[in-house]
Amino acid sequence: MKKIKSFLFVSCILPLFACAQPGFKQGSVITASKERLTGSIKESFRSKGVITFLPVEGNRRVYSPSGIFSFHMDDTNFISYANDFYQEISSGTKVCLYQKVTDNRDKILYNGSEVAGISKTTKGKIGDYYLLTSSKTELDLITRKTFEKYFLGLSHDNKNLQSKIKDRTLGYTQIIKVVELYNN
Repeated sequence: MKKIKSFLFVSCILPLFACAQPGFKQGSVITASKERLTGSIKESFRSKGVITFLPVEGNRRVYSPSGIFSFHMDDTNFISYANDFYQEISSGTKVCLYQKVTDNRDKILYNGSEVAGISKTTKGKIGDYYLLTSSKTELDLITRKTFEKYFLGLSHDNKNLQSKIKDRTLGYTQIIKVVELYNN
C-alpha cells in the first residue's frame, strides 16, 4: 500500500515540475504568418534581444523580433518592429504608446551558418517612447525635445490638451496621461 501511495504522489507531482520552468510566464505568440501559439515565454531583452517560447505542444523555440509579429506575456502586449521589441504602454483608437525594450542595433544576422547582414533598428534606446497613430504604419520616436511640438501638432483639434501642454501642466513625464487624454 505504501508503494502505491508513493507512486500516486510522484505521478501527480511530477507533471507539475515538468511544466513549471523557472523564469517562464504564461503567454502567446503571434507568428509572422499571423498564427497564434500559446505556451510559456521567457524574455531575454537586454542580454540577447529575444524571447524563448515553450509551446503547449512542441519544442522550445527562440524568437527574434524579425521572427514574430507580436506576443502577450503576463497581461502585457509586445510588438515587433524594425528588429526590436516594444512594450505596449497605452492603447486607444487614435494612438498607441510603446516603449522600446530591446536594442538589437548592429547585431549580426545569420542565415544558417552564413552571415546574412547586420540588423538596423529605429533611432532611440531602451526605455524610449514611441507613438503609433491610427493613420500610420511606422513608430514615431518621442523624446523630451520633440514631445511638445509632436503633441501640439497631433492634438490640433483638442484645444484643452494643447493648452495643458503649452502651459507645461502636462509634459514629457506625463506622456501616458497625454496619450490617454488624446485618445478620449
